[in-house]
Amino acid sequence: MPRQSPVNAAWWNRAGTASLRGRTFWRCIEAKFASTALESGPNFIEGGRYSVAREFSAVYLSENKALARLEKTLGRDIFEDLEDIPFEFTTAIHIPDLTNPRLQAGLHKDFGISLTELTTPGVAAYQRTQPVGKSIFNSGFPGLLTPSSHPQPKGQSPWKNLVLFPANILARWLIKA
Repeated sequence: MPRQSPVNAAWWNRAGTASLRGRTFWRCIEAKFASTALESGPNFIEGGRYSVAREFSAVYLSENKALARLEKTLGRDIFEDLEDIPFEFTTAIHIPDLTNPRLQAGLHKDFGISLTELTTPGVAAYQRTQPVGKSIFNSGFPGLLTPSSHPQPKGQSPWKNLVLFPANILARWLIKA
């Protein structure tokens, strides 16, 4: 079980963030859902690698089209009509960068979690990664950048995923009246 750490936004900022301005990320989705591609779907109920079921949801994107398609097609479901949708960031959004070696060292020290555990495939790994996602969510960040749990093709840079927290994104533009 990961150690609970008094990690806050200042810790994440010191450890290492990435700016997404000008970067494009992809989501592969059934064509009939293309207009709602930035909704989390069943993720709120089921949870995910970095989102905790019934606490907060996340939208998972990939840094390239091939990885987005791989993420979608590895499940048990068979999809006939998939669409690859690119999203480009036009605003400077800063998020914790779990691909940064300095941040990974901090995660190991303060959470007791290693890079291997961040990238271990399968639902069993979620008990290790969800506390990291919860800490980042609770710190108010709109998301995080993380190494993919899928190995990249030979000769390519390590693949990355972008995890967005819709509630924190909306909270930046809406205030409670």
